[in-house]
Amino acid sequence: EEMAKSKLLEEEKASLSESVEGLKKANVIAGEMAEAQMEKVARMENDLKAATKLIEKLQSNDSKVTKDMIARHEENVKDLIAQHEENVKTLTKELDEAKEELAEKKSSQDQ
Repeated sequence: EEMAKSKLLEEEKASLSESVEGLKKANVIAGEMAEAQMEKVARMENDLKAATKLIEKLQSNDSKVTKDMIARHEENVKDLIAQHEENVKTLTKELDEAKEELAEKKSSQDQ
């Protein structure tokens, strides 16, 4: 009976170790995704700066066409920013969940 219990504990420990390794890999992937997202943020910031310069240039011209173009461009920029913020929130949540799950697995393994 003790041998059976011992074997069961060893199998459970091996299973937990596999789970922890899987979570570590998931954590690395989530980190890489977050890094890629941050690079996307940097590109968007550059795009926003360029758009701002264009808007400032266009604002010097008071024609109706220019004002319509500015309004559309501003709306597009706002939409891009909102979409990006949602992506960052999602990735951050997934990363936090993976870290929490990893901590739980480690805690369970330590016991």
